[in-house]
Amino acid sequence: EAVRFDSRACDYEDGILAASSIQWSSDNDGALGTGRRFSKILSSGTHEITITTTDSDGFAATERININVGLAPPSVVITSPLNQSVVNQFEPVNFAADISNSDGSNIVDQAISWTSDIEGLIGNGASISYANLSSGTHIVTVKATNSAGQTTVKNVRLIVLEDRKPYARI
Repeated sequence: EAVRFDSRACDYEDGILAASSIQWSSDNDGALGTGRRFSKILSSGTHEITITTTDSDGFAATERININVGLAPPSVVITSPLNQSVVNQFEPVNFAADISNSDGSNIVDQAISWTSDIEGLIGNGASISYANLSSGTHIVTVKATNSAGQTTVKNVRLIVLEDRKPYARI
């Protein structure tokens, strides 16, 4: 998301200074731009933003502020199983999600967990297989956490039918 920069620069002799006399920079991203107002996407992390203004006599004034730019929460789309899927008890079920960070970095498998409201933790990673689900209706949750500690949670409902093995009576 773009950060909006806004300033007003004045001098006793010159009055309001021209936009071209206002320079912005970041200790992380370098030169950001010139002018009173503009928007810019910054890299994630803490930035010391410096604004420098220069009057017609060449005298400069500088101000600094710190801002923290964080990652957006991860994007999570469950691709398997589909919501309301029906499976047989003890049948292996593949769980998969497309997970991405806004900055393009990967989320490690240990930061992705799958849980069932009946079974508890069933595995870690963007793609897992699990074959020991109890019969019943499960709410299966995938939770992804990025390096900034931001979390996204998505759910699907999974119906597990009781394993009914055929039998014969004599």
